[in-house]
Amino acid sequence: MARFVIPFIAALAILSGILWYRASSLNNPRETSAPVSSLGGLHFPGAALTPQTEDTSGVASSALKANTAGDSQKSQPAKNGASTPPSRQISAKPESLSLPVESPSFPTSESAQLSAAAVYQMLDGAVVQIVCSRDSNVLVAGSGVIVSAGGIVLSNEHVLGGAEECIVKSGNPARIIGKLKILYMGDAVDKIAESPVPKEDFAFAAIIDLVDPVHMGKPFSFLKLDPEYIPRAGEGVYAAAYPTEFIGSAGLRSGGQSLVFTTTKVENLYHIEDAGQDTDIMELAGSITTQEGSSGSPIITPSTGAVIGLVFGETGAEAPVTGGGPSAPIATSERTELAFLIQYIDRVIQKDKKMTLLEFIVQLDTAQ
Repeated sequence: MARFVIPFIAALAILSGILWYRASSLNNPRETSAPVSSLGGLHFPGAALTPQTEDTSGVASSALKANTAGDSQKSQPAKNGASTPPSRQISAKPESLSLPVESPSFPTSESAQLSAAAVYQMLDGAVVQIVCSRDSNVLVAGSGVIVSAGGIVLSNEHVLGGAEECIVKSGNPARIIGKLKILYMGDAVDKIAESPVPKEDFAFAAIIDLVDPVHMGKPFSFLKLDPEYIPRAGEGVYAAAYPTEFIGSAGLRSGGQSLVFTTTKVENLYHIEDAGQDTDIMELAGSITTQEGSSGSPIITPSTGAVIGLVFGETGAEAPVTGGGPSAPIATSERTELAFLIQYIDRVIQKDKKMTLLEFIVQLDTAQ
């Protein structure tokens, strides 16, 4: 009898293993990610630049003295969006905004989660606002995240690219802490699908010229990056940024924008190359941070408080107006947000620098 029982148990174990493997494969985001070109009407209008009514040459230096980044400003409508279906219109988004902190609900998951208060305490001081001057007549503002104790900041290429001077703000409300020295820019030549947004829309900078080196500076508060984490569709995550879309020129002039902290959910996962298998981009449900000014902000997992994504764009920001005329902004809850996985950035850095993302950050840190 025993000689029949043992083969039966072995067969049952093998069958269980097969079923477990199939279930794991079905839940693996690598198996469910789609090419980003499958986003209907994929389009990234150009960065929403903020034209100045006054000369902005030396704006960062002036702002450091006055502790404000504002002059008279008026938002310029995003370009190239007219032919895009409103439900899938996507815009790359630098700029800056002031809204109160929103206390997020807890993302749900089977694993243990950090409390919202614990995550906020970790990111307070580590999520920053960036304001850059371009061509002496334009300001661009976005967000960023400090990723090392030495003050290395990760943001978007479309926020820092072409900047003559950049200042960095921190806190709630945001106050200027220093300037940024750009260290590395992703290659802006290759684009995502048929959009003008680079496949490597990320950049690194260092905080320099501190306003108050006695009370701020090294070691900086920072958030850890997790290049191994791949989220699942339906997973709850945190977002934190300095959005600026709805405050208007007066709000931007006043300075002191608030850090916005909220929860959102992963809706879809995509790979950039049609033939690719790795998950590169996550699409997130619209939230209060889904606005211009949130470019370069982190997406954070509640399981560890680590950064797993870098925001670079949004969908559905504008809807056409009946009878023509300028497009009208729609509610943030009707939009979706796009973020590169940190794992994707790690793969790009490994290919470009022959070292891991974390090793690269250490190298940048020690060179300062």
